[in-house]
Amino acid sequence: MAVIINFQCKKCRKVFDCDVGLVDVDEKTFRPLFGKKIVCPGCGERSLEDVFLTELGQSQLTTATLDFDDDELDFDDVDEEDDIITVTSPGGTSRWRLEACAGGEK
Repeated sequence: MAVIINFQCKKCRKVFDCDVGLVDVDEKTFRPLFGKKIVCPGCGERSLEDVFLTELGQSQLTTATLDFDDDELDFDDVDEEDDIITVTSPGGTSRWRLEACAGGEK
């Protein structure tokens, strides 16, 4: 399955689309895991630390990790002490850390 994510290379500053393959989320770090390497057309293979995720890329990543209908969503567990929610969708199980919003409320 091709998942296209838009990045900007920190080295050459070029904005580019990259087929990252399947997308998953590391349950410990909550960082994305890609099935394929990130490759800048100008600089070659890049790590996640070597690129910025553009605004478009953020939307694409959200769509790739939350690809489900609302009626298919199951909140399995809410850990209020650590502010972590476990969600199961047809694409798999994900754990998300709840962050404070601008008003300071969760």
